[in-house]
Parts: sequence; C-alpha cells; structure tokens
Amino acid sequence: MKKNLVFIIMICLFCSLVFVGCHEIEEEKQIPTLSTPTNVFIDNEILKWDYVKNATSYSVVLLGESNFSDIYKSTYNNYIEIAEFNIYMPGIYKFQVNAVGAYDYNTNKQKHNDSAFSSVVKFERNPMPVIIYFNPNYPNKSYVADVEPITVLTGNTIWHFN
Repeated sequence: MKKNLVFIIMICLFCSLVFVGCHEIEEEKQIPTLSTPTNVFIDNEILKWDYVKNATSYSVVLLGESNFSDIYKSTYNNYIEIAEFNIYMPGIYKFQVNAVGAYDYNTNKQKHNDSAFSSVVKFERNPMPVIIYFNPNYPNKSYVADVEPITVLTGNTIWHFN
C-alpha cells in the first residue's frame, strides 16, 4: 500500500510539472507579433516607412553583396538617412526594415515579437560628376574636383565630363 501511495504521488508530481511546462509554452505562443513595416520608400536619400503600432524601434538592414556583409542600424524614428550607412560608391543598394517589439524588464518577458522584414527597397547611388585637371608643368600629378558636366579644350583634344 505504501508503495502504491508513493507511486501515485510521483505520478501526480510528474503530471503537474508537465502541465506547468506546457503552460509556459502556451504563454509564449500568445505573444503578438508586430506588423511588418509598409510603404517603404526612399525620398531625398532618406529611407521612410509607415509607423508600426507598439514598435519600440526599427531595425534597418543594408543587404550585403559579395564585397561586404549586411549592415544593421537601429532607429526610434520611422525613417533613417542613407548617409548613416556610409555608402558613397556608385551602385544599387538594397534595404529592408523590421519593427522591434517591446520587452518588459520587470517580468523578463517579450511584450511583442519583432515583425518580419519588409520587402526590399532599392537605392541607386549615381557617380558624382568629376573633372580632372592636368598641369603640364607636373605631368605625373592631377587635381580632382566635383563639378557640373563640362567640356574642356586642351590642345587638339576635347574632353567632356558628365
């Protein structure tokens, strides 16, 4: 009889632990996920998107190509200047945005799960117009300056820079 009682108590403890564990998993499933940022676009070299309700911040990623890794930046605003990514070389760059959910440090629980990343938005960095000045007194040196498109006549050669 004593063995049966111990066995029943052990089964009850085991079941209560299983149910408590399942309850924790159930709570995690009920955490809402933030909406994905929409209307993502670039205006005057500023990446913008619609505000996401309950987002505490946003994570913006410049998707890496073969010559660099993904670059992440955080912002509390629903915009970020392209200049923050320090991209100056001509090319096509791709960005995505996601909303970051709140975390309750008092309960050590996530209030909202982060959203999925937005669709890719492309940004094209065009080459800057440049003119190179040649000084005949110093044939191995040149001077570079940003200028508007210009045509230059030197001797019998016409140089046109865009």
